[in-house]
Amino acid sequence: MEQPRPGSLPTDRLALDVQVAILRAFARLSDGRRPVGSEQIVGALQVSPDAVFGSTGFFVDSGWLERVGQGRYVATEALVAYHRRLQGGASHAAVPLLAQSARSSWYWRTLVPSLGGGRLSRYEALVILATEANTAEEHRPRLESLLQWLEFLDLITVDGDDIVASRAASKGPDGPGDVVIAVSADLCLTAADLAALSPEQIRALFEAVENLASLMRRRR
Repeated sequence: MEQPRPGSLPTDRLALDVQVAILRAFARLSDGRRPVGSEQIVGALQVSPDAVFGSTGFFVDSGWLERVGQGRYVATEALVAYHRRLQGGASHAAVPLLAQSARSSWYWRTLVPSLGGGRLSRYEALVILATEANTAEEHRPRLESLLQWLEFLDLITVDGDDIVASRAASKGPDGPGDVVIAVSADLCLTAADLAALSPEQIRALFEAVENLASLMRRRR
């Protein structure tokens, strides 16, 4: 399957709400994995062909569309699920579905290491993204549009001249993501239980409990 070049950027010629409307039109027309052409979006929304063409590469890079032929696209499961949640009135739970796919995108994987400290200047973010996208200074408005998308996805929050990683950036659509270990248990041992253990087992048990308690204290 043909893929767009790495570093596809959103258009800067359309307001964000119009770009979102184009994305939703793809979801609506492609529901059931039907290929959709740009001309269908143009007819549905009365936007220019260039506006649609300037958006599709970014949508593919974000994991929301798949290219299935020359100028033909299908909505991914994430995009279809987003559209259906909006139709069902669950707007608060819809955007995280798009954000989940965007976490695998070139732009988020590029930016997130520099957000490890929680805060990054807007200028630094633009330079990092421009370098990875191999784009020139005249494309800065498109990089600014990308930051708008990241804010829409609730992956970042713009705070003056800085951007801050949102709490939602580390979560999946229905809760915490990338969980390695989850422990929830009530441990009750009687004197008879302890009597059945060797001294080494008792020592290891109490060390494990103390380590777990220490970890939980640090997370609070």
